[in-house]
Amino acid sequence: MSNRRTFLQMLSSLPILNGLAGTAQAAPTKRDFLKELGVRPIINGAGVYTMMTGSLMNPEAVRAIEAMSHHFVRLDELHDAVGQRIAKLLGCEAAMVPSGAAAGLTLAAAITYYDWNHKGNVLSPVVMGICRVLVYVAAGLCITLALPDALWIGAALMLCYLIGLTYVAKQENLGKVENLWPLAFLAAPVAYGAWLAAAQPVVGGFWLLFSGWMLVALWFLRRRRKGDIPRAVVSLIAGISLLDALLIAGTGSLALAFLALAGFALTLFFQRYIAGT
Repeated sequence: MSNRRTFLQMLSSLPILNGLAGTAQAAPTKRDFLKELGVRPIINGAGVYTMMTGSLMNPEAVRAIEAMSHHFVRLDELHDAVGQRIAKLLGCEAAMVPSGAAAGLTLAAAITYYDWNHKGNVLSPVVMGICRVLVYVAAGLCITLALPDALWIGAALMLCYLIGLTYVAKQENLGKVENLWPLAFLAAPVAYGAWLAAAQPVVGGFWLLFSGWMLVALWFLRRRRKGDIPRAVVSLIAGISLLDALLIAGTGSLALAFLALAGFALTLFFQRYIAGT
């Protein structure tokens, strides 16, 4: 009897027979992770909200995640392939999965840093300009990872414009502008706009409007009467929309350029009721 028992135990230790025996065993109990963590599930009657863990995943999505978790791939190759697949399913020219909130979080961090450390910081005009650059970058990444040259050029010009604007704003409490050299940054978008207007005559009107408005703001600085610096600041703030319109017109999107002009008009309207500084 003991020999028979020993023989059966030896057979059960073989991989094949052990596997066959395992199939007959009951499936392991499914873990309740929420219960283990002490988290109570809720009934979501509101919709898709991040604070409610977003949305539930379809079984197909869960299976895809589980299958991909067993392989290493090049992320850029996977990203391109997925974009091509989505475009085919949608019947459009191209598609992509955006980079999520990375650019937005970077922008939020830059704005928070500026708000926390702009007083007494000589580099605060640059930090403010970088905040605007990140707005352009974040918006561009919602469409493509390969950001076009026009976006980088526009971001660089807006950086120059914001450096000049923020420097003027920092002098508001002094009643006068101590140094004029930071205002030289404002010349960069004017010069680029002149080049655009020479190459594309349709841009000329946008360039004249932007340049003329900047001259108005600079005239307030030169006059230096009481309240002129705040007037210059709010004028330059409204001029951001004019620069946007100029840059957009340079890409050939006139409809969007006129939409930016509407933003300029709205800014002037609301500045009558809301302090710009």
